[in-house]
Amino acid sequence: MKKSKSTDIQILNILKRAECGTWLWTYNHERSNMANGELTPIQKLTKAA
Repeated sequence: MKKSKSTDIQILNILKRAECGTWLWTYNHERSNMANGELTPIQKLTKAA
């Protein structure tokens, strides 16, 4: 079965979205922020609630 160029592009787009989701989760859950008192954004949000 021969893949088309559009199939390759679709696969790359899916991978990009997955990488963005991983980056966003890491940014919000694992990366502390000095401006937030060394809390992650999720910790800051939870603390404010």
